[in-house]
Amino acid sequence: KSNLMLLNKKENIVKFSKEIEIILSKLEKASKEFNFSELELISKNLLEKKSLKDKINKEIAELSTAISTFLIKKRELEALKDKISSLKTCPTCLQEVNDNHKHSILSETEKQMSVINDKKINVDNIKQAREIEIRNIDLEVNDLEKRKNTLYEIKIRMETIEEDNKRRDDIEKQKLILESDVSLLNDQILTLKEHLSELKKFDNIILIKESELTEITRKEKQSEIKKAQIMKE
Repeated sequence: KSNLMLLNKKENIVKFSKEIEIILSKLEKASKEFNFSELELISKNLLEKKSLKDKINKEIAELSTAISTFLIKKRELEALKDKISSLKTCPTCLQEVNDNHKHSILSETEKQMSVINDKKINVDNIKQAREIEIRNIDLEVNDLEKRKNTLYEIKIRMETIEEDNKRRDDIEKQKLILESDVSLLNDQILTLKEHLSELKKFDNIILIKESELTEITRKEKQSEIKKAQIMKE
């Protein structure tokens, strides 16, 4: 019975030791993976990136408005150019418009159109550059969000592991109690073995004494038989 109890307690000690080892391993792994400072930094970076994105989007909207204005002005100038080219008489004084006057107006119109076109190209380039910035920010935000989510998952896992770690204290206590019980049982078994050994010594002495007594009894019987035979003669 003592040996069975001892075996059972030893098995439980091994079981508790494995549980403690698993909890410590999980805690160590999670502690290495989780960095609170990194989570704070990522959250700060995300706010900055989103704020910058809003600012650039606002700028892109303003640039788009400017481009639309340039296109309207360009269409107006093109319409004016076509009108002047086909103009024969002045609508105000009804006099004939000569080619030199037309050329002067068309030349000025072309200059304005060229200036507007250059401005539009410049604004288009700025707008494209800002749109590339937005795409890059979106990629960076996406990566940061993924890392943030990973850290949050680890944080939640750590909270669960912390609960396990609290339970580890109870397991440690139970393990110590079992180890104490095992030590006590070992001492008891050793004492029993020593007592059994002593009893075996007495058993051997009894066997020897019984053997001696049997031999004495046998000899006495033989002596009596011989004595009886002598008396008959």
